[in-house]
Amino acid sequence: EDMRKYKVRAFAPYPAADINFYIADGGVMQAARDFRGEATLQMPQGMDVEQEAAWIREAAADPEVTGIVPVVTDPIVHQAVSDAVAAGKIVVTLNAGYHVSESLGAIAMVGMNDTSAGIMVCEELLKQRPSARHVLIIQYEFGNFAHEQRAAGCQGYMQQNGVQVTNVAPGLSVDLGSEASKIAFVRQQLEADDTVDMIYATTSFFVDAVLGGMSEVGKTLPVVSIDILPNTLDLIESGQLLFAGDQQFHLQAYLPVQLAAVKKLTGLAPKQHVLQPGPYLVKGKNPVKDACTVQVWTPDLVGPEHADPDRWSFPTCQHKPPVDCEPGFELNVQNDCVPCPQGRSKARTSQDPCDLCLPGKFSNQEQAIDCKECPPGSSQNESGQAVCRPCAAGKSTDG
Repeated sequence: EDMRKYKVRAFAPYPAADINFYIADGGVMQAARDFRGEATLQMPQGMDVEQEAAWIREAAADPEVTGIVPVVTDPIVHQAVSDAVAAGKIVVTLNAGYHVSESLGAIAMVGMNDTSAGIMVCEELLKQRPSARHVLIIQYEFGNFAHEQRAAGCQGYMQQNGVQVTNVAPGLSVDLGSEASKIAFVRQQLEADDTVDMIYATTSFFVDAVLGGMSEVGKTLPVVSIDILPNTLDLIESGQLLFAGDQQFHLQAYLPVQLAAVKKLTGLAPKQHVLQPGPYLVKGKNPVKDACTVQVWTPDLVGPEHADPDRWSFPTCQHKPPVDCEPGFELNVQNDCVPCPQGRSKARTSQDPCDLCLPGKFSNQEQAIDCKECPPGSSQNESGQAVCRPCAAGKSTDG
């Protein structure tokens, strides 16, 4: 019995008042119970990265701590994580930073692929609004890697389906802490182009500003986003937000503690570094049920009591495990391998999504392994394209 005791400290990327914190906290506690250990989930005040880094260093110096579960969104945290690994701690990163997690020495990263999330949200948006022809994508902030990926996934999907895309990110002139400043930014985008007929915000932190901007120009457009915040479910219920995409927070919090415990008890670590607890769509005020896709959630499976959002209990979803897809294929949200769509390719066997064709290249067929150079006399300067455009009269290219 003594050999099975351990302690894990986890740090959450959600405000303590957020429903997701309570769902995630339940996941951490359940994993600790299941694996006979001790685990705590803390949220740095205001998502303060310096405070998180200090907590990581504190945990690394504690001889009783076995594992640390950080959110690696800042170089300050990156250094603290590297130092913790050097001190012999088991690290599983959470929620964001999949592009640096492995290099920091973590045994795994639990979080969704942001490109896939962008594709899924905009696929559903176009399904619900098939006649819409111009989407305004609003990134949360300029230079944020995760939001760039969320935007790129949507942009590629929309362009492949003939939808015009305007992709913007607020610059330094926009005060992200000021709702008035964000509303003014949205209003400017809508006033600049009257053809915009749907809006995708890469985070729900911008949704109130989107609604405010639309109100100021007298428009009501379909709006979707990623991230579940305290008011997101009410906005969905009222119809102001069509739906939102996010991760399964119970699973996202459960898996890191489980992985740290298994590593401690057996020495084993997952072969695949990134484990994805999403994305999924929340379309109503029942995030518990929405967190499991229709194909796997049934009252008979989890019991009707688990669907009560006031209890914040959460079902254990029976998702298929992800597999490595052959070149020309990628995983969809049901973990099936599907062909790369036009405008994308993939030359490797992996669980990664297909890559957008770079400017100057195209792919006009599904299941492409490589994108092709534009032929002589044609060109295109955008990513994710299925065709190249003929040169204007009097101009030519070598490809």
